[in-house]
Amino acid sequence: MDNQSFLEAVAEIFDEDPASMTMMTALQDLPKWDSLTFMALATMLQDKFGQQVELHRLMQCETPQDLLDLVK
Repeated sequence: MDNQSFLEAVAEIFDEDPASMTMMTALQDLPKWDSLTFMALATMLQDKFGQQVELHRLMQCETPQDLLDLVK
């Protein structure tokens, strides 16, 4: 998955316009950053990359780039 496709998937979870985000956007600054979005993000990463991400590692991610680096 390329960066743009990944960013679009993350933007969809946060109900954001992908054009308004970059790979360095601070996840905590997004209005929909909450526990439900966090779980949706974990599920998306598992579905798209076939690996379960440890929640404590996911919580350490600050940007979409951090998320992608986690699953690569």
